[in-house]
Amino acid sequence: MRILGGDRVKGMLVRVGLHDGVPIEHKLVSRAIENAQKQIESQNFSIRKHLLEYDDVMNKQRQAVYEQRRKILMGENLKEDTIQLTEDIFNSLFDYYLEEKKEPENWDYDALQKEILSQFGIDIKEIITGDYKDMHREDIRDKLLDNIKTVYQEKERLIGSETLRELERTIMLQQIDSQWKDHLLNIDHLKEGIGLRGYAQKDPLIEYKKESFGLFQAMQDRIEEEAIRFLFLIQPVAEEEMDSWKQQKTAKLTKPSAKLPGKKRKKKKKKRK
Repeated sequence: MRILGGDRVKGMLVRVGLHDGVPIEHKLVSRAIENAQKQIESQNFSIRKHLLEYDDVMNKQRQAVYEQRRKILMGENLKEDTIQLTEDIFNSLFDYYLEEKKEPENWDYDALQKEILSQFGIDIKEIITGDYKDMHREDIRDKLLDNIKTVYQEKERLIGSETLRELERTIMLQQIDSQWKDHLLNIDHLKEGIGLRGYAQKDPLIEYKKESFGLFQAMQDRIEEEAIRFLFLIQPVAEEEMDSWKQQKTAKLTKPSAKLPGKKRKKKKKKRK
């Protein structure tokens, strides 16, 4: 009542001479209370409606992530996805640093070298041994991409297809869980300040949908990039080497240990009587 027209009603009651503790029975007062109750209920309904709309946005994102996890946990083969992601990430880096519209002398070849080394663990200087400026742009692309694919195939040969498939699923699952947690924190920060968009004559809900979608897309990109990076940077060990290492370790554990030399007790000399 104090917020919703209470001062006007209070002033009227003072003018008619009503004191504290006296029961109030007047149509105007009853109507004011009824109107205040309706306004409060309307405001609460609006708040609940907006909360549900905000939650609906997150529910759709949550369902998409859970579906990704479900497929991985069900043992989905990620080989084709891994190869496609590898190509997409490489092409994105290549097109960014070696822009087609620029002349070869303006390409940022050093930056591309650093990114390829960071993302795939491959030094392109060992692949492009001559002057890259003398090569056609697409020839450089094909040569680098073929080398990256060869590294992937070599990993599969060393540790076996089944082991690599399991490794791909494990890494992808770890990245989904890790990046999803970070995404939830980012969404919480977004919610805290989204109401201020109303002061800029913008619908907070529309802005929330737009920005939360951008955050979701950024999360998906991080999942893919980090999963591929971890997969390529892991150094596999051949099954024969692993078996040999296990045998050596077992032999060391089962080998009887030599007796440590103990301290000899000094014999006490008998005292002569």
